[in-house]
Amino acid sequence: MNIEPDTLIVQAPAALAADVGTEIVIMGMDSGLYLALDPVGRAVWSRLAQPCSFAALCDGLSEVYEGARATIEQDVRTLLGTLYEAKVIEIRP
Repeated sequence: MNIEPDTLIVQAPAALAADVGTEIVIMGMDSGLYLALDPVGRAVWSRLAQPCSFAALCDGLSEVYEGARATIEQDVRTLLGTLYEAKVIEIRP
């Protein structure tokens, strides 16, 4: 999965999500997989309600969370890979 700064990412229409305490649980209707995201993952998920570029996503997270930009980008890429495999997000070049 190749993600460039201008790559658009959005929640998949077939993804169902529910708040559970401080986490969010997401089910991929197309994959049958469940995911539970911590508060940081929840912040990523909420930003993907509308199509968002990878750069804008990381910009927004950098404003809220401390850490080197490269670390934030790598962590977000890892999470996006998991979400993509579960078919709960769409990645648009």
